[in-house]
Amino acid sequence: MNVGASSAAALPPGLTAVGIPVWSHEDGPLPAVRREGVAERLGVPDGLDVAWCTRHGFAGKVGQTLALPASGARSVSATEAGRGRSADEEPDAEVTLVGVGSSSLLSGDRGLESLRRASAAFVRGAGQGGSAVFLLPQAADLDAEGAAAAVAEGAALASYRFDAYQTAENPGSLEALAVVGVASDDSRVAAGVARGTRVAESVSLARDLVNEPPSSLTPERFADTVVRRFADVAGVSVEVWDEERIVAERLG
Repeated sequence: MNVGASSAAALPPGLTAVGIPVWSHEDGPLPAVRREGVAERLGVPDGLDVAWCTRHGFAGKVGQTLALPASGARSVSATEAGRGRSADEEPDAEVTLVGVGSSSLLSGDRGLESLRRASAAFVRGAGQGGSAVFLLPQAADLDAEGAAAAVAEGAALASYRFDAYQTAENPGSLEALAVVGVASDDSRVAAGVARGTRVAESVSLARDLVNEPPSSLTPERFADTVVRRFADVAGVSVEVWDEERIVAERLG
């Protein structure tokens, strides 16, 4: 799955799913994004029907997800939510509420882990194929770059599959996910997404090596894999030691 950053003014076409972060609150789950701007265009409600959410077991806890119907959970009518949209604007996509926990706990390492878990849960439940958007929570003490990195990392790793020897068709997942913050944070969101995807790529490489059967991943092939993987990475060089060098270094 391709994970990237997008601005509110240039959303990817053909959206099939929208992830809306939701706070867990003592008075009931609350949308963690303001409705104006991109959120309104995507059909985000300005409030949730707490009783409806309770009936469906959704409280905004980290990793909880709940698909939002055209009406029923919104505290505004469906016509109000879609007002101002034309046929040329974004097509209707399934809006999914994604719990990110308490707003008071969304800073620091604990908060970043909450966002990783939330975006991973969204990707796993978003169906197959198509493009999706995940909106970053809006909080005064939330670092946009760190939050975007966590969301990208969680989403990319949630789509990981080791299918090198799989004969059956892979059920697949989303084809692309765009992380969107507020307009003033666009550059920081893009930097965070780039960092998060690099981390996910490295973790995926490690998982591939662990999952590869020992009979296939010989020492020679392992060395060749590392050489090819880092051949074009600036500032990184790879030196492969053969048996003679290993003996000389007394590695046993």
